[in-house]
Amino acid sequence: MTGTTRGRCSAARFYLYWLLALGAAVAAFCSYIHVRHRVISLGYDIGRERSARARLEGERRDLRMELASYESPADLAEVARFQLGLDVPGETQVVEVERPSGGAGGGVRRAE
Repeated sequence: MTGTTRGRCSAARFYLYWLLALGAAVAAFCSYIHVRHRVISLGYDIGRERSARARLEGERRDLRMELASYESPADLAEVARFQLGLDVPGETQVVEVERPSGGAGGGVRRAE
């Protein structure tokens, strides 16, 4: 081999390594940009989920308060009377039904 052939081979090898290093640097930079963008996007998603969680916890607290108010018989009667328009049935609105006698009971029985 002559000196010029060896110089060309060495220069070609240098450019090949330089291109490989440049490609690796560009790939690393693109990977960094992608990961950084994903981290920021996930941060916004977490913020949205936290605000939704806070809103739902507030709604749950309000619903528990409302449920507790409906568990009181007096409050339940008030809701039935004023919001639903219900009232205590009069004498003519109550119909008594006799129980069927015998063992073949397909009907509903009240606990006594």
